[in-house]
Amino acid sequence: MVHPSNFKTVGMPSAEQLTLSKIAYGTATGTTHSQQDFFQYFVLKNVLLSGGINHIDTGHSLRSHRAEYTSGRVLRTLFNKFGLGREEVFVNSKQGFVGNNAYDKA
Repeated sequence: MVHPSNFKTVGMPSAEQLTLSKIAYGTATGTTHSQQDFFQYFVLKNVLLSGGINHIDTGHSLRSHRAEYTSGRVLRTLFNKFGLGREEVFVNSKQGFVGNNAYDKA
């Protein structure tokens, strides 16, 4: 069971409230190989399904553009196969420089 103290409710200027996990899952670490994509996909999917973390920290240029792609695949699976609602997950993405895109080389 996930303890409620793992989460914090944050007020927004629009009077809405977000309930965020105090820990975010970071997608920056790892190599730019498809095996790392699989590992990240597997772990992120299970982390989000566990109910302990609902915050993904990613960015456009992380892991040669593979981090956001993998996160998107996980979210699509969770929304379509597991019925997770979009409002249940917070995605924090950062802009970055446009570097080499690992998928252009495939």
